[in-house]
Amino acid sequence: MANFVGTSFTFDGETSDSHNVTLVKVDESGFVNSSISGGRSPIEEWNVNKYQPYYYRTKVEPRNLSITITLNTPATPTLVWDATNKADIFSWLYGGYGYKDFQSSDSNYIDKIIFTSPLELMTSDLNNGYIVLSAQALPYKYSAIQTTTTIVASSPTVVAIDCLQNILSPQGDDYFYPTITATIGASGTLNIINTTDAGRIFNITGLTSGEVVTINNDLQVVTGTVSTGIVGNLTNHNWFRLKNGVNSLSITTLGTVVITAQYPILG
Repeated sequence: MANFVGTSFTFDGETSDSHNVTLVKVDESGFVNSSISGGRSPIEEWNVNKYQPYYYRTKVEPRNLSITITLNTPATPTLVWDATNKADIFSWLYGGYGYKDFQSSDSNYIDKIIFTSPLELMTSDLNNGYIVLSAQALPYKYSAIQTTTTIVASSPTVVAIDCLQNILSPQGDDYFYPTITATIGASGTLNIINTTDAGRIFNITGLTSGEVVTINNDLQVVTGTVSTGIVGNLTNHNWFRLKNGVNSLSITTLGTVVITAQYPILG
């Protein structure tokens, strides 16, 4: 059954139009099976002396998508599934490794998928037909990349960021850990207070004025263009995080701060 209503899509940064293909619904029932989220299963341990298991956590399962494409023959009637078109499509969809961004024209969100099955090309004697694709997707959809750039000319500078994540994190809380890229001012520090998160302070000292520092708060990795060993200068190891919803941030050190995030979405 089809997973999408729209006919055009983008995969790994390239459009279906640029490859002369389109999404197609083979099933004519009038219904569309839209994948919203992956399944869940408990991680637990059963004891023969207990009626209930020891529950540890919940594991989120990947989603399975069915995608059918065909050549965009109404726009280009002479197209057929010849060797050139097949090689182009196969190298595009199967040429890379890892999860790639997929977005259909009817969706505001992005699926991160990897094609998993052998390609099935159904053709007629005239080399017309369609390709059936199976893909594994990460459990949730994702927003487009959100970037907030703040030039801090006076202290404090207050900025609001809407954390679009609407699910609990793998740790069971409502926090999201974005990436920060900052050009450090004369003080040689980076200080951000999230007043929405009970005044939680994110503070790094010992930096060099003018250097660019990148903090991946999710992976807990910090790199700088001048300084080394920056993680050791992170106060109380409080990594920067956002709560689901609108966050009010107070940036108290001069410089430029760019916060980048791509949020998991249930919807």
